[in-house]
Parts: sequence; C-alpha cells; structure tokens
Amino acid sequence: MLCPLCGSDAVLVHAGLAGYQAPARFDVYDCGLCGAEFSWPMSGGEAIYERIYRSIKSIPGYSRYLSYAENVAKQASPLDYLANKEESYWATAVTLRALRERSGRQLKVLDVGSGMGYLTYALHRDGFDVKGVDVSRKAVETAEARFGRLFVCSSLEDLLHEGPGFDVVILNQLVEHVVDVRSLLENAVKVASPSGRILVTTPNRSFSRNGAVWETDLPPVHYWWFSERSLEYISGHLGCDLELFDFSGFYSAHYVRENRAIFPSANARRHFLDSNGEPCIKLQPPPMDWWLERLAEKVGGAGGYRTVRESLTGERRISGKRGRVSCAILTKGVGK
Repeated sequence: MLCPLCGSDAVLVHAGLAGYQAPARFDVYDCGLCGAEFSWPMSGGEAIYERIYRSIKSIPGYSRYLSYAENVAKQASPLDYLANKEESYWATAVTLRALRERSGRQLKVLDVGSGMGYLTYALHRDGFDVKGVDVSRKAVETAEARFGRLFVCSSLEDLLHEGPGFDVVILNQLVEHVVDVRSLLENAVKVASPSGRILVTTPNRSFSRNGAVWETDLPPVHYWWFSERSLEYISGHLGCDLELFDFSGFYSAHYVRENRAIFPSANARRHFLDSNGEPCIKLQPPPMDWWLERLAEKVGGAGGYRTVRESLTGERRISGKRGRVSCAILTKGVGK
C-alpha cells in the first residue's frame, strides 16, 4: 500500500479496526517516511456525519460542539470562551491576535470547514475580517441562522478564482477528516496572500507512546492520524516555513488529564453507532474532582493542583510544549 500523502510504501499495522458505525471495519497503515497513519478504505465519511448530527446530543465528543454553538454568543468575549475550552482554539486565538498586533491592521481570515460556525463568529466578534466556508449547505444555513451572514457554501477549490487574498487560512481539526489532504493543503496555500499563514490543527500522533495505533476518532470520521513529522513533510512539500505552536501556556493554565482513545484491541469491539445509526456508547460523566479542577484554573492554581493530584493518585496531567493536539503554523514561501 502506498501512502496517499507522500506516495511511499506503508505497512499494515492493524487489520479490522472497528469503524465508527457497525458493522464497518478498516485496516490501518503506517507510513515510515511521512510519519502518518491512515485508514483504508478511505470511504464512507460523507454519510457518517448526517448520522452523527442526528443524535449529536448523545454522541461522545460531538455533544460539546453543540454546547459551544449554543453558548458562544452569550459570552462577553466569544474567542476567549473557546480558547479556554480546547487547545486548538487557544492556539488559533493566540496566533491570530499576535499576527494582528504585529501587522497593526485588521486581518482577512478564512475558516475552512466552518461547520456549526461558532469559531467563525468568535473571530468576527474579536475584530477579524473572517469568512467561514463549508461544503455542507445544511451547516451553512444553520450557522447563518445563529450567527449571521459570515458563511459561504463552497469548497476551498471553488475559491481559487478569488486569488491569494487571505492573511490566514484556518484548517481547524479538519485535515484528519479529508481523503485528499494534499489537494486541500495545496489549495489553502493558493488562497493565502503572499507571506500568508495556513494554521493547521490536528490530533497529535507524536504525543502517544511508541507503537500506539490509531488513538484518534474511528474511521471514516478520521481517515488520518498525523505526527509532527507528518507536519514537517507537509510544510516541505508546500514550500512553507513551519512553526509548531508551544502549548505550555495552555497546559499551565488548564487542568487536562492524559485521557487517551481506546486501543485497537478494544476498538475492534466498540463501534460508536450501531448498524441503524443510533449511539451505542454513552456519554461519560465528568470525573468526581471536576469542580476542583475548574476552581484551580479560575484561581490560577492548576499547576499546584496537578502536582498534588499526581503525587496522591499517580494520574498524569499534560504539561509542556506538546500535547494531544498539534498546531502547525505554515508561512507561505516567496513565489507560492
């Protein structure tokens, strides 16, 4: 099997991984050159989201997106609200605000795969000239009903005729969902302005232990699991400079457990949707000390609370520059 990203030989590392919906199963391949894992066959993703969003309130992981969409407009600072929820939004907020401060002007931003629209809206409220783009007409209509006319139903390829005009192109938790990730990224570079940035966030394979297999959402929700080496390959292929975002600030201020996805031996028996598209894994309640964690964050004591809990329980919390999410800031090269 050749890797669809770099074209090199990939090795089968797990056969028969459970798909997100029963009874589908997928094989998992590991590319030694670009450091990516990918699932095969790469098909079925278009239909799975309709089933997920039909039962979104009961789907582990996805229910939180609905909560963000319902609550973001109620916040004094919607972007800060999102930034304090997850690493990818934190990286987006910090990066775009820093670029705006350095440039001294309003930035033109494209949010690709805008989905429910809450990130696009939060960026708009923070003063960015932002457009959300999504291929789903239903998603765009729903987002416009909530947040106004900030969105367009289109593919990134359809925007190429507008030329390279965006200071920042955001691909937030998107590349792992896309079959032809090379074309997506190449088109992102084409619509970015000269010296523009492409901001890519994705689950971080490099954070997992050596030998880990597919500790990310089951296919066909995720087709890819990228490492930091994958991001280095991508930046080289695109002719872009690469900066990996430093998450130290997020993990020092937020109490994040090292919760990992189910390993393949368990995944092989655990679809998230049954054959009728109904949820078959229940939402898990928050840990018993959840309120103590949130209190520690509010008073600036997350680091101290982490140290005490680790010494008493042996449970590890994430700290340092790298974590479960990667954020690659790609700067467009001259002539691209």
